[in-house]
Amino acid sequence: MRYVNFFSMGLTGLLFLLFSCSPKEAPPPAPEALAPAQPTTPGIASWEAKWEKTLTAAQREGKGVVYASTPGPALKEAAPGFRKKFGITLEVLTGAPAEISNKIAAERKNGIDIQDVFITGMNTHSLVSLPQSWPDPMEPEFILPEVKDPKYWFEGKHPFQDEQKLVFGFLYYPTMGIAVNTELVKEGEITSYFDLLKPQWTGKIVINDPRVPGTAFNGFATFIWNKALDLDYFRQVAKQGPLIRDATTQIDWLGKGKYPVVLWADTNELRRYQEAGAPIEWVFPKEGVYLSMDGAGAILLKQRPHPNAARIFTNWLLSKEGQIEVQKFMGYHSARVDTTGPGSGLAALNTRKEGVKYYPRANGNMEWLQKEQDKYQSWAAESFAANK
Repeated sequence: MRYVNFFSMGLTGLLFLLFSCSPKEAPPPAPEALAPAQPTTPGIASWEAKWEKTLTAAQREGKGVVYASTPGPALKEAAPGFRKKFGITLEVLTGAPAEISNKIAAERKNGIDIQDVFITGMNTHSLVSLPQSWPDPMEPEFILPEVKDPKYWFEGKHPFQDEQKLVFGFLYYPTMGIAVNTELVKEGEITSYFDLLKPQWTGKIVINDPRVPGTAFNGFATFIWNKALDLDYFRQVAKQGPLIRDATTQIDWLGKGKYPVVLWADTNELRRYQEAGAPIEWVFPKEGVYLSMDGAGAILLKQRPHPNAARIFTNWLLSKEGQIEVQKFMGYHSARVDTTGPGSGLAALNTRKEGVKYYPRANGNMEWLQKEQDKYQSWAAESFAANK
């Protein structure tokens, strides 16, 4: 028994000796120090990832469908470049506002949702698009920082035309009120709308008729709405010359010197005569001028079949690049503030300038259209009723 115990004790001692002499297990390596975080621009990675994801989905959809009135031809012109840049076909249907809105209404009534974006004037949106609840909110679709940031837009805000931010007016170009024959009107003779009331101009002013929809009514309504002029002024100016509705006749008489002044002349006609060498210029009255949109009210339609392509198109359209493409075709100033200079495609007459007071057009405001327009039309009819 003692031998067994002795043997056990010896074996234990031998094992202890062996383990104490064997190499010890290496300790786990110490964790590496974390690299310092690299500074990043807030939101950059997120918008880029969102853009790439949306673009990939849009390319799978293959196309986007836009119905547009006045800006439609400009978008058709830009469609090949859009496809080359993004790999998405842009189908653009153009036509008169009533024609296009009736087509959308008929298609949607029959459960045919083929349009993604509808671009037209505010009257159509007021009377048709909004009452029929066609638009989806547009602001959540903005991805590009240059589109999301309001600093790139006129007066530092997105030019939505309604409180719900459903209609985006992407053109803001000046519509001048007073055109003169420079051979008959000396520089500085007319610097204010009130100069037109002076006896020397009695019977010498052609007045574009504000009793019908168009440039003249827009000017009449806008200056009253913004409290720049009042009804008493327009009752007086109505006595200063004949009402003429034909835009070409107005400018033809002005260019030939039959009349030295036109009130509310058509911008396109005036530019055409200027380019032909007629001695015609705009006057910048101290009261200011108003801004037009020319059918550039964009909405995103509910149940749009190509939501990702529509998102890519909307961001491109409202980017600097997209707005310059529209400007090149139409010549009208974008509501963006960074689209001037060489290659912008702007006509001088349709470009906003520093130091000029600009008023938003009354019938670019949805609330005015819905609540005030009829009253202003009655005022125009009353103010100019005696002018034959």
